[in-house]
Amino acid sequence: MPHNNMIFDSHCHYNLEPLYSGKEMFFDSNLIEPIQNYSWQEHWQQAQEHGVKISMVIGADLESSKAAIEIASRDKNLYASVGINPADFTNQTLEQLLNDFKKISTLANNKEVIAIGECGLDYFRLTESQRSSQQETQNVIFTKQIQLANKTNKPLIIHARDDKKDAYDQILILLKNHYLSKKPFVLHCVSGPIGYIQEALKLGAYISFAGNVTYPNAQELREILKIVPNDRLLIETDAPFLPPQEKRGKVNLPKFIHETAAYLEQEHGVNLQQVFKNTLNFFGIDKLEN
Repeated sequence: MPHNNMIFDSHCHYNLEPLYSGKEMFFDSNLIEPIQNYSWQEHWQQAQEHGVKISMVIGADLESSKAAIEIASRDKNLYASVGINPADFTNQTLEQLLNDFKKISTLANNKEVIAIGECGLDYFRLTESQRSSQQETQNVIFTKQIQLANKTNKPLIIHARDDKKDAYDQILILLKNHYLSKKPFVLHCVSGPIGYIQEALKLGAYISFAGNVTYPNAQELREILKIVPNDRLLIETDAPFLPPQEKRGKVNLPKFIHETAAYLEQEHGVNLQQVFKNTLNFFGIDKLEN
């Protein structure tokens, strides 16, 4: 179903499988089967047919950051970010990560790159014994990316996940210590305690909601939605992850963002034109390119 409103997907992974070329990576083969012949170009085409006018292709490590730049170079309404997401740090040494970060710093100067991230802290799957060493590694790499955003004068995309409060508290500490507020930052696919959100908003945060805001058990996310100022709200797919409620159990496709948008508009009175404008403002884009 085409959408009447213009949508800017603030966070999408056309650069990851199975969206990139239909290969297995994060998903079982039976989930990929319906889309295994599709490339990112076809997913982008379908997204546009469902109201998506602009999309950010988000880097999550060195390889996907390079792919984000390559994809963004092919269409004037696709833009790239480069960054190292903390979710998979347990199988890399700090030395390897610092080496990747050096290369990311060089990529950040590419003209397609208009933001730094996704980066942040993710303690979600860590065992107690992993927490102390991992926290230190993640703090170092996140801090370097905050400083890269300062240096390149680009907005910052923050990934945060924890089943306790630790990661959220630590993100605020690192932002207060290192972030120079030259450009705004966004809490992508927002989660966390309400106090953390309030503090982040005081620091100038934008808040982005993904398909999981539509889940029946996501009352905490809907509580966050109530306190976000109208001019700081963004939406995203985070595709191929986190499909909206009606598509749960499937690979999240970029075109599904229209369901999240319609839900926010109809159930929560979100002004989608305002959200589109917010996203242009956040990324410093003057206008839609025809």
